[in-house]
Amino acid sequence: MKKIMLTGFEVFSTNTVNPTEIIALSLSNKDGIKTKVLPVVWDECWEQIKDEECDIYLLMGLASSRKTITIEKYAYNEKKASIPDNKGINGNSEKIAKDGDERLETTIDIDKLIELLKAEKIEAKLSEDPGRYICNNLYYHALLSNKEVLFVHLPSLENMALEEEKKAIEIIINALQETE
Repeated sequence: MKKIMLTGFEVFSTNTVNPTEIIALSLSNKDGIKTKVLPVVWDECWEQIKDEECDIYLLMGLASSRKTITIEKYAYNEKKASIPDNKGINGNSEKIAKDGDERLETTIDIDKLIELLKAEKIEAKLSEDPGRYICNNLYYHALLSNKEVLFVHLPSLENMALEEEKKAIEIIINALQETE
């Protein structure tokens, strides 16, 4: 069974609840899973998990304006956001990795995961734009590691029930742990 590092984020900006934090904490006792709630701070989030012993990084973030679960195909080598991180630092279109590729892609079969979710009546789709905020920053750093990496954006609880979001993450975890 593959070991998974599952991450969520603390609350940020005007969001008073972050479902990724709740889900990460609720799955902390699941077999083969280690969880961590990360700070919404540019590079600090990666620093907290970069040395974890795991086979897969399964990273979750909140995309409050989205209506469905979106699984991110790419991460981009850019820090840029209209809001500061939780320490008040803005990303001003700087590169994440000075000499890094413009875009990195996950090796995980996203289409298969979306099919599994839809078979369980959970709305999900592929996304090619994780934004350029903390989620993208974390995803880019993780994709530079020698591990499998996947980033999943969850909608706000106004757009999808927590139970459905948690079920989706459990389906993804099971699929990732079974993959050779």
